[in-house]
Amino acid sequence: MQKKWFSIIIIMLSLIILTAATGKAEVTMGWGQIKTDEAVKKSFEKYEVQSSVNYYISGPDNYPTAILGLDKSYTLDTNLWKKVELTPELLRSLVSNMQKSAEDYDQSQFGFLVLDNNGKQIGVWYSLITANTFVKIKEDKKVVIWQPFGSLL
Repeated sequence: MQKKWFSIIIIMLSLIILTAATGKAEVTMGWGQIKTDEAVKKSFEKYEVQSSVNYYISGPDNYPTAILGLDKSYTLDTNLWKKVELTPELLRSLVSNMQKSAEDYDQSQFGFLVLDNNGKQIGVWYSLITANTFVKIKEDKKVVIWQPFGSLL
């Protein structure tokens, strides 16, 4: 438990330092979150591509650490993710590779809802169940979503 709090404090301090270092005073509307969801997991594992979202990956092209689907009415305001044109065939390959990689570490993949600061769903996420992230909701439907951290991959 002590290690978890230490990690959270380090992450928060890093975010404060990063914000100060960029010299940007951004207006933030609030913080969203990711929440585990069995239906999202099943959708990714059935290789269902939703036309209402833009897809992004984090990590290597063939073995991503996470797949993010963000509602097309929102703008991902970061260059940490790579936008991909997902097809069911590409999704099958990515999910299979992610599962194989996770098995090497005795972990498993899971699906998550991406929620805004009011609890409204704005996207979907697929990664290790142990991965964490921050979801920052900004003005004009801009969203900053950090790449997953806290996983072994």
